[in-house]
This record gives sequence, C-alpha cells and structure tokens, in this order.
Amino acid sequence: MKTDNRSNMSTVVSFMTLALGFFPFLIISLATGTFWPRSRVAVPLSLSPSILIGDGLLLPIFNGMAAAALIPVFGVIALKRLKVRVAIWGVLLLACSTILNVYLHIRWSQDRYTGFIDPEYGRLSLGGKWHCAFASGELAFIVLLLITCVTFKPDNRQRHRNKVLRLWRVLIGYASMSIADVVFMIIFVHRPISELSLPDYFALSPLILTMVGYFILRHFL
Repeated sequence: MKTDNRSNMSTVVSFMTLALGFFPFLIISLATGTFWPRSRVAVPLSLSPSILIGDGLLLPIFNGMAAAALIPVFGVIALKRLKVRVAIWGVLLLACSTILNVYLHIRWSQDRYTGFIDPEYGRLSLGGKWHCAFASGELAFIVLLLITCVTFKPDNRQRHRNKVLRLWRVLIGYASMSIADVVFMIIFVHRPISELSLPDYFALSPLILTMVGYFILRHFL
C-alpha cells in the first residue's frame, strides 16, 4: 500500500511539474511565435535544451522521485513537530530564490539576443515572467529538499540514502542542460564567447552546485 501511495504521488507531481512548467512554456512560445528555429527571436524555445529536455523530461522525473523520497522524511518531521520550522525555511528559501531569479531574468532581457523570455529588448514576456516564477519555486524546492533529507532521516537510512542519491543524479543531468544551452548559443545562434554576460556564466553554476549537493548527500546521509 505504501509503495502504491508513493507511486501515485510521484505520478501526480511529475504531471504537475509539466502542467506548471514545460506545457505553459510551449504554449506561450507557440502563441508568440518564439518556438521554431527560424522565428522572430534570436534564441527560440526550440534551441533551449534546458527547457526541451530539462523541463520537458528530466525535471518531471526528478520532482516525481523527490516526492516519493520525501514521504518518509515528512513522517519524521511530523513526528518531531517541526512542520512550522520547515515551512519557515521554505518561505525564506523562496524569497532568496525569487530575488536571484528576478535579477537574472532582468539581466537576460538586457542583452541584444532576444528569445522566448524576452522577445523585445529590455522587456520580459509573459513566458519570461512565468519562467522566472517557476524557476524561483523549483530552486527553493531543491534546496529545501537537500536540507530536509540531510537533517531528517527516516529509520531505513540506507534505502533512503540510495533513493536520494539516485534522484540527485537525475538532477545533475538536468543541471548539465545549462551547458548545452551555452553550446547551442555559440553554434546555432552564433554568439561569440566574448559576448557571454555574467548571467550567462552564472547559468553554468547549477551543474557545479548540484555536484556539491551530491557530495554533501553522499557524506552526510
């Protein structure tokens, strides 16, 4: 029965991830003419591996696996009556994540390469604002996941550890899509490396950070 509940939770969360992330991005980009390679923008959605492969496949898998892994962790949190503390962590992380993502999206909108999030110079589209909100929530969730999995361990720690490390490897694959984005920018958009801005280089940091998170989980779980 517990296995069925976790499987159902994983499926629901995976579909919710698609419903709140990839599908809106796809619909908005098609509606605004910013999807196809030869669209009116320099960087259409179809040239963004982090969205096509990352948000369309890897992130739903990761979130679904994370939901299943968190079920026993939430049981420990409830037993220790620490729900309020974890909720406060979540709010603080969301606030920090939002500030960071708003800054990055505004900076991205100010370069000369238009795209799905900024079809006009200096202005975020509805897709850009949606992407900013979704990225803010997802980043806060990932960091909260790392904290709770390390802090609150269920009784069957070895099984929990294996499950968390497995899902974190999926996250590393998702984070590597940011490198694919830069490669696509250079090859297909013909953007010189010298023109990459600070936010572009910052976009490469998720892979490093997820690998650091993997190191933390391997040694502290």
